[in-house]
Amino acid sequence: MVIVIVLISSQQFLLPQDAKAVAKSSIWSLFAVANIFFFRHLDTSYFAPESNEIPFLHLWTLGVEEQFYMLWPFFVPVFRRINGIFFLLLIMVSILCFYFAEYFYYISPKFTYYMLPARIGEFIIGIITSALVFKYRYNKLPGVLFSAISFLGFSLIIYSILSISHDNVFPGFLAIPPTLGTAMIILSGHYKKNGLLTRFISMNFFTSIGKISYSLYLWHWPILAFYHYGDYNITLISGIILFLIMIIIAFLSYKYIEVPFRLAKKSAKFILAFYVICPIVCILSIALIAKKIGGQGLRGESYLKKLNVITRNLDYADSDNNVTCHFAPFNISLVEINKQRCFVGDVTKPEKTVLFGDSNSGHFVGMLIEFAKHSGFGFRNFSHYSCPPLETKYILDNSKESEHCKSATKISTTRAKNYDIIIMSARWSMYSNNDRFYGGEKFLDNLFKQIKGYTKEGKKVIIIGEIPHMKSEYSPLCKQKSISMPFMYCKDIFYIDDERNRIIKETNIKLKQFASLNHAVDFFSINNYLCPGEKFCYINLNNIQLFIDAGHLSYVGSQYLARMIIQEEGVPEVFKKIPEVLGKPL
Repeated sequence: MVIVIVLISSQQFLLPQDAKAVAKSSIWSLFAVANIFFFRHLDTSYFAPESNEIPFLHLWTLGVEEQFYMLWPFFVPVFRRINGIFFLLLIMVSILCFYFAEYFYYISPKFTYYMLPARIGEFIIGIITSALVFKYRYNKLPGVLFSAISFLGFSLIIYSILSISHDNVFPGFLAIPPTLGTAMIILSGHYKKNGLLTRFISMNFFTSIGKISYSLYLWHWPILAFYHYGDYNITLISGIILFLIMIIIAFLSYKYIEVPFRLAKKSAKFILAFYVICPIVCILSIALIAKKIGGQGLRGESYLKKLNVITRNLDYADSDNNVTCHFAPFNISLVEINKQRCFVGDVTKPEKTVLFGDSNSGHFVGMLIEFAKHSGFGFRNFSHYSCPPLETKYILDNSKESEHCKSATKISTTRAKNYDIIIMSARWSMYSNNDRFYGGEKFLDNLFKQIKGYTKEGKKVIIIGEIPHMKSEYSPLCKQKSISMPFMYCKDIFYIDDERNRIIKETNIKLKQFASLNHAVDFFSINNYLCPGEKFCYINLNNIQLFIDAGHLSYVGSQYLARMIIQEEGVPEVFKKIPEVLGKPL
């Protein structure tokens, strides 16, 4: 029932690509392999959707459990002969499994999190607990011992809640405290039913929640996922309302679906036909149809037209002409950056100007093309993400990540030296606060040394300042989602009074001061137009979405800002004089 309702709802409310992904995951979930699907297909790239917006993500746990239950019957005969030596072997195997998870996390975090081999240690603790509960009897042990065990178990769970974060390796050795703590509470509760903790968790409120817990687990995540998908913040009031909705739906599901199913006095053939085969055929049919029509559901052509108009504003690069030459650090090459598509602007003019840097350079291509066409110059552009336009001798770390950067910057900085005018841009503030890779405070000093080296060779350098950065709650797809979710509120501005933007502003000031002291260096910032008054910045302006994410302009947004500047003030002087500078001997 959960899969059917969520599947149908997604075709009406989610974006087509997300609704199609839900249809795919529903098929895998249906056959208890959701964990394998998310291990193989969950997008964790830079522009990927948030995991808390994926309705069936929680079903990965049921996949792991079902896979274990399929294997467990083969071990039951051995389990029946369990003895002290076998207990010891189980404990050793469990420790080895936790060690495997800890070790393999650094090879594949997704495999470690979603796949059964990394979770075997947790299941073994469950096996040992069940043996201690059902196979052995410890009634003669003092009750105070079981009370101590229960409070120790409770303490381990509280410790896990307070200490484990997304920065930790998990599962691994950190999975032991919550698993062991749960086992201790179960064990002590079985042997000392009048213990304080046992009596507390046996209160009607908790037992009632326990009865509907399976239904609650199935329903809670889709409800939260749709809520997060609508970009709504969870406040105290909304949290209480969501909790009540989950409880009500879980209770109805428990009473009218779960209980009748468990207590059904039907023949095996009837149960197989109507409780297994029919639901599978129904869900498969809906899912395959949803995939076939691309997640559009019953939404017509008018919806697609509105969606396409908004989507064009959300591209980092020009999707029509492919003129933004932006690469991963390990994919950039001279062959790629020398392609004709990378030379833009007034391409009838000599190729003497270059724009290069990281992704904060690439998002200015649309803007610079407009300035170039109006001023009469062409320029080559190439950029690589997460690597500054810094010569390799200034990149300090020797990790695999920095080696990719060194390789990329060696190509880009060497190629840039061939030009008379060098335009540079990057997320300057991020690199100047990274001690490990780029020397932290020394980053700007090294950058200035590099630029002075360019000017000594007679080159002109233009530094483009970093744009402000939005807080993490920004959703670039808000306008798209709001077509099917009319109650969504999409912000048109964001405030820049936080610490991160203070650092960005200070970094831009340092860059500007350096440029003012060097006659062959100019500084330009679009922030006066993007953020009038320096209190807030535009996200959307005249129905144009300027940002594709929290820190990058869209191609259309960059282009629109340039056209707005040209219309109001003309081409900025720093770019307007490029043809004149190129006409002089350098």
